[in-house]
Amino acid sequence: MSATEFPFIRLRENDTPKPIVWVLLTNAHKPSRSLICPALTDTGADCTTVPHTLCRLLGHVFAKGTQPSLAYGVGKKPVRAFSHSSILTVLQPSPTLTPNPSKKAFGPLSLTIEFIEQDLPFLLLGQEDFLEHFAYHQVRALRRFSLRPYEGERGSSK
Repeated sequence: MSATEFPFIRLRENDTPKPIVWVLLTNAHKPSRSLICPALTDTGADCTTVPHTLCRLLGHVFAKGTQPSLAYGVGKKPVRAFSHSSILTVLQPSPTLTPNPSKKAFGPLSLTIEFIEQDLPFLLLGQEDFLEHFAYHQVRALRRFSLRPYEGERGSSK
């Protein structure tokens, strides 16, 4: 499969453009519960992280998820976190930067996502569960990045 190129996005007028994609996030146990959200491709994040405020909207009960042994939020602050089964679909880039849920670029991916007790302006797409599925290329000077599904053998950290 070929790469899909995405422009950097400003969510607010004064923001610095960032490598953000729009995703459709769905509760794996309640497929009718889904949201379209901006998500930062974060090569510094270990796992995909979602603010806990979206838990209820997706039909998850925050504290009834699986609690990881140790969780850190943005800035390496210890936070309460619970994991929930979710489905994530990356939406096609749009010239108007308005996401169209019927135009899918990649997915659906079944992921166990950490919902954290920290306010975030967007989801963080991490290395271990999201980016491991893609060849990721970013050219910051051009304010563009690309994702291509990775089809080769994955390395082992063991």
